[in-house]
Amino acid sequence: MSIIENNEDLGVLRFITAGSVDDGKRALIGRLLYDGEAMEAEARRAPPRETRMRAGGAAPEPASAPRTHVVPDLDAMAGGPSIAAGGHVGRDGGRTCAKPDRTRAASAHAPPRRLFSIGRAPATFGELVQGREPASGDDFLITLPITLSSTARFCRFRDSDRLYVFPASKKKSLKAAALFLERFGILTGGVLQICSDVSEGKGLASSSSDIVATLRALAACFDIPLSPADMCAIIREIEPTDGVMFDESVAFFHRRVELGKVMGRLPKICILAIDEGGTIDTVEYNCHRFEFSHEEADQYAALLADVDAAISRSDVRQIGRAATLSAQMHQKRNPKRTLRQLEALMREVGAHGIVNCHSGTFIGLCFDASGPDALDTIARAERTLRDALGQPISRFFTR
Repeated sequence: MSIIENNEDLGVLRFITAGSVDDGKRALIGRLLYDGEAMEAEARRAPPRETRMRAGGAAPEPASAPRTHVVPDLDAMAGGPSIAAGGHVGRDGGRTCAKPDRTRAASAHAPPRRLFSIGRAPATFGELVQGREPASGDDFLITLPITLSSTARFCRFRDSDRLYVFPASKKKSLKAAALFLERFGILTGGVLQICSDVSEGKGLASSSSDIVATLRALAACFDIPLSPADMCAIIREIEPTDGVMFDESVAFFHRRVELGKVMGRLPKICILAIDEGGTIDTVEYNCHRFEFSHEEADQYAALLADVDAAISRSDVRQIGRAATLSAQMHQKRNPKRTLRQLEALMREVGAHGIVNCHSGTFIGLCFDASGPDALDTIARAERTLRDALGQPISRFFTR
């Protein structure tokens, strides 16, 4: 259990993460606990309860004090020193906070009924294909949604428009929350907690997953229907992104943050992956405008069609072939030193192809995980890869 102790201007709030990480397979269970001081303060401000009359017309007897907990005073959390306004994110007192520049509008949403809400979003193991679409000339990718995910928990304030995020490093999620509130004319802030089992800077769409989970949590809190297109409009102001707002595999224009095509739900696939080390910053990586020849663009168009057809037939072999070609074509842009070894081992271990985190550090072999002997095959392959490469092997599964 880890506890973020009270800050001066957070008053009586204690933000506590409790639970088990279950060997990294599950997100931490989060909850908000408030100490007795907050509950007593709220009780003192609450209107007196109706009195009860004794039988026979006796004098009224005051109702006993409630023994169950009351709704805490969340405004006390934001009663401290002022912070920077104007919509920018800053550091204040050891935490990350933001105060969006929002003015009251006639269309502002009414205060929500929910005090606390949760949003979730999946990660993606890199991309099945990433390249350039010849018709538009824009860069695209095909997502590979996996079972890892990010969970955002949002606890709103009543009146204050301050925003806080834990951990403080989740600045993109904080910016997404500020943009959401500004977009919908909401004048209330709150506390945002991000719990994720997705490694950062590895090509697994960790920040995209955090942001989408954040937007879903706020949409649930304020009871606002939020479409994938709405999320894209907000995320476009933050960073290039994977299409993790879709549970299915999609062709997605990640630089302009726009859906190309919904490909469909993937068959059950396992990826045995190697992390080649280091981290890659998504925003910095996408500042580079890579050159693609006309022949390469035509090849990517063919791969796009191949994957579309393969997903419709749940054909893991064809999906693997297309992913392998994309990994090979991307070598001159973000080379993977283990690619040649994986090519040599692919047939030996019974894999159907190579899947690459094109703008990350992971690369792996994909297997059909739906057969009766699939797990035995995968376990043997994992041992072979570990012995041959001398590196830890990570397992990932499609959703």
